[in-house]
Amino acid sequence: MMVNITLFTKILLLVSVGILSVLLLASIGIICWAGWKMNQHDEAIKKHSEETADLGKQTENLKTENEKSQNETEKLSRHVENLNEKSQNETENMNQKIQLIQKFNTFLINEHCNGSECLLCQTSWTFFNDSCYYFGNVRWTWDESRRYCWDKSADLIIINNLQELKLIYDNMKTFHWLGLYRSGNNWYWIDGRIDTLKFWRPSYPISDHDYAVMYRYANLTASWYSVSNTYARSPLCEQKAFKVSLN
Repeated sequence: MMVNITLFTKILLLVSVGILSVLLLASIGIICWAGWKMNQHDEAIKKHSEETADLGKQTENLKTENEKSQNETEKLSRHVENLNEKSQNETENMNQKIQLIQKFNTFLINEHCNGSECLLCQTSWTFFNDSCYYFGNVRWTWDESRRYCWDKSADLIIINNLQELKLIYDNMKTFHWLGLYRSGNNWYWIDGRIDTLKFWRPSYPISDHDYAVMYRYANLTASWYSVSNTYARSPLCEQKAFKVSLN
């Protein structure tokens, strides 16, 4: 009887040890599996964090590219606007040139144009240096003749030198008013300068005559007469030539 109890106890002990061993192995397996799952979870979290960081960088890059694209679009829009404005200005300038060319037919390339600019005179006007001259065929007083020139965007002629005097002398066919008048003891051009040329005929100017006319007399440098404003003579108008850029 005693032998059977001892044997049973040993068997029970062996069974307990086996069960404990199985439980230990199971625990170790569970712990290892749990560790493996934790590693996988950590790696998944790390991968997700990296992907999130990459997505954030991509988002920032896309944002930067979008801002750059917007800037380029705005820059291109401004460039297009500038081109449109430049094109419009060039078109307006060209239209103005065409209108001038249509209005003025004294357009001699060899005489009045250089590489970048042309000087134009109205029809029936005479060109000299950078001015245009009109020999009127009507007869008015000095004041009326001056208003006649004003209506043509001009004024009575101011003679500056002998070359200009000769041009007028060679082209005139009648008496013409000059932009020259007396004030006090001096003769003034209409721009306010005192006359220093004094191309008067002998015995002129006469003391009670306050305005000057010119006629094609025998002597070029003695072709001026003094008369009163009640006389009717032809206007001689002068204006600066119109400058037209060819650029």
